[in-house]
Amino acid sequence: MRFLLHNEDAVYDATDKVWHYTLDRRISNPTSLTVKKATFSPISTLTPLPHVIYMHSRALSDMIIDKHTVILRGDSHENSSDVIGVLEETHTRGRYALTEREGPFRMSPSAHKRVIDIYFTDGSGAHLAGTLAEGSEAAAGGAADDQSMIDIGALLILWLDMDYAPLDANSQLVTTVGDPVNYLQNRAPGTAQLFFTASPNDFVLAEAGETKAVAGGPSVSWASMVDGSGVAITAPCSLHLLVRVPPVSGTQTIISMPGEMFSFNFHQNNLRFKSSAGATVINNVTFLPNQWWYIECRLHDDDGDTNANFSWRFINLDDANLTEITEQTPGHVLAGTWTQNWNISSASDHFTITLGPVVLMNDGNSTKRNVIRDWMLAKYAVEAASEPATPAEPATFFAQLNIRTR
Repeated sequence: MRFLLHNEDAVYDATDKVWHYTLDRRISNPTSLTVKKATFSPISTLTPLPHVIYMHSRALSDMIIDKHTVILRGDSHENSSDVIGVLEETHTRGRYALTEREGPFRMSPSAHKRVIDIYFTDGSGAHLAGTLAEGSEAAAGGAADDQSMIDIGALLILWLDMDYAPLDANSQLVTTVGDPVNYLQNRAPGTAQLFFTASPNDFVLAEAGETKAVAGGPSVSWASMVDGSGVAITAPCSLHLLVRVPPVSGTQTIISMPGEMFSFNFHQNNLRFKSSAGATVINNVTFLPNQWWYIECRLHDDDGDTNANFSWRFINLDDANLTEITEQTPGHVLAGTWTQNWNISSASDHFTITLGPVVLMNDGNSTKRNVIRDWMLAKYAVEAASEPATPAEPATFFAQLNIRTR
């Protein structure tokens, strides 16, 4: 009996990155399995592309009587694997296929599996995503999609779009680089309660790629902005910002949120933050003077130990590949109370940082965090309308299984 498996006919589990097929009844008295054909194309944003891809099925492997596959490793090689096919790259980059059939494998006639799973990994064993939302690579560009941000809805607590937020002393939008900025207004659906106020001459409008930013003005020595409305936030939440590293060393506060949940500064051109241990420095990233960076920090307690943890993503915007760098660190607190202010800069610092868009999202999954990241990167460097980005595509696969029965 031939069994034809196509990704469009399966139910995809985005969490485990596995496709499932549910049979009306179990396969009656199977005796052998041969993987006759198999092809796979990963999500189009996957980079780097593996040379070889493994096709797995835990259910089919459980039905096979013999130990059929082991993967050799430096420290152990005797553990059985559920790999049922090895797919090699074809003459077309990013497309993989069996070069010869796999099997036949002896099957147990008493096997009673009714749900067949299929998933794919690279050589390291990492599951390959089936849908674009799981892709870890940064978006290459394209026009900033404001509607995608608006669709996040009430989870969007702070949205400082610097093409919308900066106001002068008369509450008029500031559009000319170098003009004074007295206020920053939050953009809907961000909460209307958040409204930042600066002293005269503290800040001026600046450029951040294709969008706008704020920088220290004539009173740069004392430049700071404050919102005292008492908006509270709790974990899980994430802070996203575009920021230019200051041209000189020293300590300069970027931002400080309620209860010092998020408290970041540049110290000797290192990014320093408030943790349970006090001032802590990011280790995996080198910040050079005047570089523009995308910084994302997710505050969470995924392990349930009531201690705050940070998951970071960094992208150097001078890097043509927009490579993501990640780091895990201890956080500070899991909630910010209404009694404490939201602050940009600090009145005791020289603000030679340039701060672009800033977003804080309450809760929110990886898909929504990627929406914010993609919007920010697009705001920084919008592609020309005559050169639209190639639409990204999800993963696809096909397999033909020949199962003998008696």
